[in-house]
Amino acid sequence: MVYSLIDESHTEGIWSKTIKNKTALHESLMRSALKALETKRLISDMKSVEHPTRKMYIKSTLRPSEKATGGAWYTDNELDEAFIEGLTGVLYKYIEARSFYRSTSRRPLKRIAGRPTPKPAAGSETITLLPLPPTYRGYPSLAELTLFIESSPITSTTLSADDISALLDVLIYDRRIEQVVAGPEGVAFKAVRRAIVGDESVERGNGVTEAPCGRCPVFELCEEGGP
Repeated sequence: MVYSLIDESHTEGIWSKTIKNKTALHESLMRSALKALETKRLISDMKSVEHPTRKMYIKSTLRPSEKATGGAWYTDNELDEAFIEGLTGVLYKYIEARSFYRSTSRRPLKRIAGRPTPKPAAGSETITLLPLPPTYRGYPSLAELTLFIESSPITSTTLSADDISALLDVLIYDRRIEQVVAGPEGVAFKAVRRAIVGDESVERGNGVTEAPCGRCPVFELCEEGGP
């Protein structure tokens, strides 16, 4: 009777209190039955991230479900935040690299009256991220990102497309990426361009430069519909 209840619970497992209530066995008799089944290696105890304080049992030939173990994001029944942050960071860098055109330019040197113009210092080049044209269709899809993580050495854990989708949802919630209609799957992902706040290199303008298009970094690339 005890074994039948555990068998019926499949990969979700069953709480010892539930076994007791359904069998109406005395506590000592139920414990003896569970001990005998464990000795014969027919059942084993298990941990559940949903109910960490409960004593759970499962058939020894089965593996607990992802609902019980927490899936790839849990290690020893604890949420592995470092693992999640590492993967989301890798995904974001991959998406960002495919979301913008990088324009390299040198910073203008400031001249001081009465002094020679200094030579350009090493590393004085600045990289500006420019948006890609509206017709661009090279943004990575869920399938591509899943394959990228699967083939990368960052983790040996097998992650499904649903797992990667959960990480992408985190990045979308943090407003670091967004969904776009592109690619063979119809939906792809692109990084959100972060605005530069408090840029001291921007000088006072006039009526033209204060207009939205006056200081647009892609003014010369502008066309109907974008970028």
